[in-house]
Amino acid sequence: MTAKRAPRQAVSVIPAGPTLHGGAGGRGSGSTTTVALPVYHRDVCGSLLGVMLFPSSPLKAESCCARFLSKGPMQDFLRAGHTISSARQISLFDALGQDLSNREIETQKLHGQRAGEVVKVLWALICSRPEIASWDSAIWVVEEGSAGKAGRATFRADLSEMRAVLHLWGAFALRDYQFRADPSVGYDGLDDLAAFMNEAMALRQQLCYWRNGRNKPDTLLADEVYGPWIDWDYRPRPGWPKTGGIHRISLPPSVRVPVPRPSGRPPNRQNSVR
Repeated sequence: MTAKRAPRQAVSVIPAGPTLHGGAGGRGSGSTTTVALPVYHRDVCGSLLGVMLFPSSPLKAESCCARFLSKGPMQDFLRAGHTISSARQISLFDALGQDLSNREIETQKLHGQRAGEVVKVLWALICSRPEIASWDSAIWVVEEGSAGKAGRATFRADLSEMRAVLHLWGAFALRDYQFRADPSVGYDGLDDLAAFMNEAMALRQQLCYWRNGRNKPDTLLADEVYGPWIDWDYRPRPGWPKTGGIHRISLPPSVRVPVPRPSGRPPNRQNSVR
């Protein structure tokens, strides 16, 4: 499912303004707490991906981070002449020893991407079709585009499983699941991770505004969510890529969307109240 930026609309870059001790709440929403992203083995990228894949299992998230580190970054670090302490080596080996298979990682990636596509479509509906914007409508659109590969119950289960990181998967989907770096302008991988977190928190802020405006309970946008790591800092510089914010988008005209139901009692149905 591919969304597009709305034509002839100004780019809307929305500052996140997150806190580590509270989140966007509101009427009918339930309380929300933003938890600082844990950083395992001093690796922000691996920690972010690990938490996105395993939001409810810190042990698996850490093990996932350790696996990413062991597939090249740690070797490059050592080849460059750096050293790591025995304590850090033991911690890394312990994390690698967790019972986590590549198949489980790939399964979680699929769950996360399905959830991310639903969040992306929901944002497109909020921007361009607010009268029908809902989780059910977004699931309907993504399910139509999946050609029967996954049903409504599967999407619902994925959204519930990824509830604490839906804003992260949604922001990742809006980026076409890519991180970017441009060394030519002094924009490295850590800068892009900081920009991505700003995008995710801005997206969550907008989803919470939408939720609060509906004044309906929303279990997918309640409870704890993961936010920036403790020393997160995002300060864009001149010449950097246009990252760090979210844009208003719309669905392509070819994409089918649910037809709004007329208000009132459906026609030709007898009133059961006598």
